[in-house]
Amino acid sequence: LDFKHARLDGADLYGADLSRAKLTGVSLVGARLDRATITSADFSGADLTDARILRPTIFTTLEVVTAEAPKFTGAKLVRIRSDGWLDRADFSGADLTGAVFGGGASREESLFSPATLVSANFTKAILKETKFPGAALKYARFIDADLTGANLRGANLTRADFTGADLTGADVTGANLDEADLRHAKGLDQVIGLTSATNLDSAQRDPTP
Repeated sequence: LDFKHARLDGADLYGADLSRAKLTGVSLVGARLDRATITSADFSGADLTDARILRPTIFTTLEVVTAEAPKFTGAKLVRIRSDGWLDRADFSGADLTGAVFGGGASREESLFSPATLVSANFTKAILKETKFPGAALKYARFIDADLTGANLRGANLTRADFTGADLTGADVTGANLDEADLRHAKGLDQVIGLTSATNLDSAQRDPTP
C-alpha cells in the first residue's frame, strides 16, 4: 500500500500488517503501531512524534535480513516509544529527540525488556536526551550523530561507531564499550560514567596529546 503524505495522526494501527508499505512523508503524530508488522516498510520523512511502536514484527524468519528492516531516514521520531527487535533499522538523519527505546517505553511491566538495535544506522541522527537503557547496540553506527544527554546506561555498544558524534552529557554508566570507535567523538570529557564503562581499555580513542 502507498500511504505517502497521508495524514494518519492518532491512528490506531495495533497489529496492522504494513509489510512493504510506503509511508514516506506520512503524518503519524501520536499514532499507535504496537505489534504492527513493519517488514520492509518505508517511513522516510514521516512524522511519528509521540507515536508508539511496541513489540513490532520486523523479520519474516529468525534470520536478520537487512532488506526487511524498516527505514526511518530523515523521519521525525520525537518522543517516540519503542522496544523489541529493530536490528538493522535505518534511522539516518532522523530526529529522535527524547525517544525511549526499551525499558520504560511502556507502562506495562511485562514490556520492560531492553530493545535490540544491533547494526542500526543512526548516522547524523539527532538523539538528544534519547534513552537506550540496557539496549543491544552492537555494531550500531552513530557517525556524526548528536547524542547530547543521551541515556546509554548498561547498553551493549560493542564495536559501535561514534566517529564524529557529540557525546556531551551522555550517560554510559555500566555500558560495554568493547572495541567501540570513539575517535573524533566530541564531549568525551563530559560523558557521565565513562570510567565505569566496561572494556573502555579496548575502545578506539584519539591519542592523548
